[in-house]
Amino acid sequence: MRVVDNASDFFDFFESQVKLWRPGAAFTGLSGEKVDEIRADQGVGRLPSYYAEFLRRMGGGAGGFLEGTDVFYPEVIGVPADTRELLAENGADHLLASDSVVFAIHGGYLAYWFGQGLDNPPVVLYREGSSEILRTWESFSGFLLDELARCLHRIT
Repeated sequence: MRVVDNASDFFDFFESQVKLWRPGAAFTGLSGEKVDEIRADQGVGRLPSYYAEFLRRMGGGAGGFLEGTDVFYPEVIGVPADTRELLAENGADHLLASDSVVFAIHGGYLAYWFGQGLDNPPVVLYREGSSEILRTWESFSGFLLDELARCLHRIT
């Protein structure tokens, strides 16, 4: 894999990889206003640069990538509150720091988030019924690449 050291270069590469999976894939980016709406819904002062770039370039859709997961606008609005409720119901609310960014929920039982302080932060996955984190990725970009690899594996 090509080494990238900034969000813009990573998403240039990532978009090309999604198009290998789905030729003709269309990406729907978000305006600054909608990115700010998501940031406000998260209750944080800033979003990590890789996540902000994701939203600007494909926050409204990514050619079928992550289809069925509430990760795109407008479905991502409310995901932090839904996740906090899920964690509280499972006695696992201690897992989520108050300044975490909950960027996706799948089926109401899988929640994905990352903390603050890094441009490309580690991602954690929680599954309903547990009191522990199910999985961790080293970075947001690593999570995206891993998910895309799963998509590619399903069609080969």
